[in-house]
Amino acid sequence: MKGLSYRPKIGMTRELADLYREMNRMVSPPQPQHRRPFPAQRTMCHRQLRFTKNMACGHLTFQGDTYIDCFQRDCMLSTSHQTMCGSPGRPCNCRRYYSQPQRLITLERPGTCPQCPP
Repeated sequence: MKGLSYRPKIGMTRELADLYREMNRMVSPPQPQHRRPFPAQRTMCHRQLRFTKNMACGHLTFQGDTYIDCFQRDCMLSTSHQTMCGSPGRPCNCRRYYSQPQRLITLERPGTCPQCPP
């Protein structure tokens, strides 16, 4: 179906020309075969921060956080990391950082936050 397109012909009725145009929209362009999709992005250890949003002032009030484990063996912060990773001559060089925290608004309240003046 490479290069397939429906074109209205001279002398064709308007209804038939509209049908050809509609068929042209339904034909999807060919996808290149040489490109591969990106590999799935690895999630890293991170925190989920929970906030309450006050609708009148728009401020967020911190409610708590949760640690999210990535379960990767090459992450020093993960519970899947080996306790005996590395050696005295070559210390562990696994990843040692959190990714950006995920911010979640768990509740929206009418009114202002406690820090805003009444």
